[in-house]
Amino acid sequence: MSETFFSLLKNRNALRIEIAGWAGTQFLYDTAGRGKKGISADCVSFPLAVYQNLGLVDKDLKIPPYTSVRGGREEYFKLLSILDSLPGLELIWERRGFFLNRGILRLGDLIVCSSGSAIHHLLIYDAADIAWHCWPKSGVTKTSILTRHVYTTSKRVYRFR
Repeated sequence: MSETFFSLLKNRNALRIEIAGWAGTQFLYDTAGRGKKGISADCVSFPLAVYQNLGLVDKDLKIPPYTSVRGGREEYFKLLSILDSLPGLELIWERRGFFLNRGILRLGDLIVCSSGSAIHHLLIYDAADIAWHCWPKSGVTKTSILTRHVYTTSKRVYRFR
């Protein structure tokens, strides 16, 4: 196993503390790069703000207007373009006809879900088939990656080196 940012105990603890501070933050559509802990976020701004607060993503990152719901393929590719441009973030898994490969997941991994045309979503993997995300009805909360939505729409997994 190669060393990654979250291989260090202090970084794993920092991630869990940071995420705990976001728990219950309400969902607000199209927040883009303007998610604020305890105030509002969407499924893209929540994980990116977490990684910014940990120093993994530049605080000055400009996220173009992004539509996570009803955005179509164009918005999905816009999301992937943002992720692919982040220094230190590498693609470690891409769907090739299979469901999410749970065996590769480690704390801090970013799971990208897409139904193709309707919904695009990001989650931060924790452990034991649990991930954190920001969802319209619940805000920032834990969810099982075994839910039908996550398990069947997972398209990519990224990891910080």
